[in-house]
Amino acid sequence: MSLWATATAAVDRHRPARPPGPLREQATANAPAASTASDVAAQLIRYIPTELVAAYATVIGILPISDSAAVCRSDYTSRWSAFAVFVILTPVTLQVLYVVKRRQAGSVGPAIPWFDHVAALVAFLAWTLVLPLSPADSWCDWSPQYGVAIAAVVLLLLGLGAQLASSKR
Repeated sequence: MSLWATATAAVDRHRPARPPGPLREQATANAPAASTASDVAAQLIRYIPTELVAAYATVIGILPISDSAAVCRSDYTSRWSAFAVFVILTPVTLQVLYVVKRRQAGSVGPAIPWFDHVAALVAFLAWTLVLPLSPADSWCDWSPQYGVAIAAVVLLLLGLGAQLASSKR
């Protein structure tokens, strides 16, 4: 999901519940409750900063790599620099979008949605490990399967953490 949607959800969590109106559906006693598994799956998708992952993938896709036989012996300076820039851009972009949504909602919610910032940053870091020729490939002992495993575990933990954070509110 996009950072815009994350910012919107962060503001919406703090809005007071609207009373049911004549055009709004009311929950019935017979309506099935949403399962925790579907909630966790939705959270897995929610915290992936798609705008930044797409931009980052585009940038590292056009960066040059050396012709050395071992990928880990290549010069990854430009890839590490791009990584650092996007790590900084992730919370900055989310905060700008959150401030816009918060102003539209009449300053509802906290000034900084800390959980959303941390979750977006951690999700971005996890997804960068999955991409081919990520900066982690500069480590000779690194294997792409490690990135996939780390990303899967991190995203699962983010989904569960989001469930815990939302239950405290």
